[in-house]
Amino acid sequence: MKTPRFFCSLPLVAHKSLVLPQEVAHHVRVLRLKEGEVFTLFDGQGQEFQTQLTVDIKQNSSSAPISVELSAATEVDRERKGQITLIQGLATADKMDWVIEKAVELGVHRVIPVSAHRSVLRLDERRALKKHLHWQRIVQSASEQCGRNVLMQVDLTCSLEQAIKGQVTPAHDKNNDMLWVANPMGARPLSECIEQSAKTITSVAIAIGPEGGWSEQEIAMCLKIASAQTISLGPRVLRTETAGLAAVSMIGAYLNW
Repeated sequence: MKTPRFFCSLPLVAHKSLVLPQEVAHHVRVLRLKEGEVFTLFDGQGQEFQTQLTVDIKQNSSSAPISVELSAATEVDRERKGQITLIQGLATADKMDWVIEKAVELGVHRVIPVSAHRSVLRLDERRALKKHLHWQRIVQSASEQCGRNVLMQVDLTCSLEQAIKGQVTPAHDKNNDMLWVANPMGARPLSECIEQSAKTITSVAIAIGPEGGWSEQEIAMCLKIASAQTISLGPRVLRTETAGLAAVSMIGAYLNW
């Protein structure tokens, strides 16, 4: 059986005992792990610890604390060589959940949810915060499953202008840090843009519109920002939940990230 992996929000210290937080203890009970069994805890910042259960779950009440012993920390790097940021227009139903889960699996560094002109889903401040917490839990769960030890960053929902301008920091280098906006009418294919800049690219931010795509005003705004380019993902129109993941896969494959 595959060794179970759990994200732990508490500080992890090698060769120390630890009382598991409630959510991890719940997983241990559901899996019916036995005293002496080993599983993995990771801190979301790059380290993982082999962990041994030191209590008998069968003799332990559902509310009693569960203690474990931590081994030495292990640095296991499963991140991409370069950073990919996915700027994703809000999509309806569970499509955003799907995008975020798969972005974790594909090694995306950061996802920025965007409330676009054509977004059907609209979030007020309260719902936006609730969604943000929900997406963070998805990141943790997906990281447990796929083996990532660094948690992908998910930003609070913002406008496309805020997301794009946030990429053009003083450290931004237009020759190394690519800023691409997907548009079916984009003049250049993504593959061509990657090939042209492959030797210098160190990071990529790619913006994917919601159902219905970006509005003309949003595209015009992006093009006013230095280094932003519109690109095409091919001759077929992809669904919003497909487009970003396809682009991330293409970028990783072309650049050997």
